[in-house]
Amino acid sequence: MDGSTQPAFGCRSLSQMTGADYTVVARHLKRLREEDDPLIELVEAGRGKAADRYRLRVPDRYRDQARWIRWRGGLIDVLHPALHMFGPVVALVLEVLSTAPTGATAVAHTARVSRSAGSQALRLLATYNLAVRDGEGWIRGAADLDAIAIELGGDIDAAERRDRYREHRRIWHAIVESWEQEATEPERPERVVAVGPHSVGDAPWPQGPTPEREPDGAFAATAPAVPTGPNYVVVPRPRRRARRSWPDVVPGRTRLEDHGELLTLFELAGIPPD
Repeated sequence: MDGSTQPAFGCRSLSQMTGADYTVVARHLKRLREEDDPLIELVEAGRGKAADRYRLRVPDRYRDQARWIRWRGGLIDVLHPALHMFGPVVALVLEVLSTAPTGATAVAHTARVSRSAGSQALRLLATYNLAVRDGEGWIRGAADLDAIAIELGGDIDAAERRDRYREHRRIWHAIVESWEQEATEPERPERVVAVGPHSVGDAPWPQGPTPEREPDGAFAATAPAVPTGPNYVVVPRPRRRARRSWPDVVPGRTRLEDHGELLTLFELAGIPPD
């Protein structure tokens, strides 16, 4: 999609491309990167609005074979909403079909599915005129995927998923932006407090900060124009206290080295879990 061997697409973006729920995508990515000889390596964990970045690699057991394979240039299309309703096996079989007649066994072999699964997928595609069988094999049909998506409700499902993920991103971006801004406590005005007769004269009210607790100049020794007298004291407003903008750990997310179960970061009210 981006012409790189180190893509950085979020789970929700991959969900829209493949038709699988974003939680399923996250589980599959975790399983793929934890293989002994993986197809992907996590090179940079996502932070803020940036997604995890992976490196695509050829597994060691296929490396010698890959040196002798002629790589074919091309573009892998994002899975159409109509194919979301059929499933990944049917999508793989349809991807293999072209205008050149191909036998069912060859279709299944090229699509990397079993012979029975390939035959079942071809029959389903033929029902919607997405695959046509002639005397020499199977070719791709002339049916319109957009029309099939409307017929099966795939367009509505894709639109609802897109809107739901947009709301997820809006909430997450708002959280990230709140971390990036300097968080300070609001200023509080000075208060004039009446002192009871029993406390007047017991001890002098401090006119400056305590050296071991407050830096010099934390508040002025002279008070503004407020009521004065033996029965009034001025309570200075507290110093603004800056907090660290970024938390050490993203709320609701386990550290990478913990290999824990995936946690849902947030859940919108009124939207049932997928």
